[in-house]
Amino acid sequence: MSGGRYNYLYQKDPVELIGNSALQAVHDRLASLGYAEDARQAVADIIATIRTYEENASAQIAKISEVLHILEWWDSNDASEDDFQQALEEHRSAAR
Repeated sequence: MSGGRYNYLYQKDPVELIGNSALQAVHDRLASLGYAEDARQAVADIIATIRTYEENASAQIAKISEVLHILEWWDSNDASEDDFQQALEEHRSAAR
């Protein structure tokens, strides 16, 4: 009999857990056992940590997204340094 039903979740790097549906499946399986509450809670804590990270990262990227957008366009020759400086100034003004 082979393992791997949860894609070897126990071997994953933390970054690999983001968006990994096996994590929720493991949580649900532990919950179904009825006697592994501590292990289920540990997995729930991991899921909560990932959600908090995703929410925080989304909020932070939203604040800087226009600067990153114009930087990408500038480096692709679709915008100018002036465009970048304007986006940067708007970002700085919004942060004040």
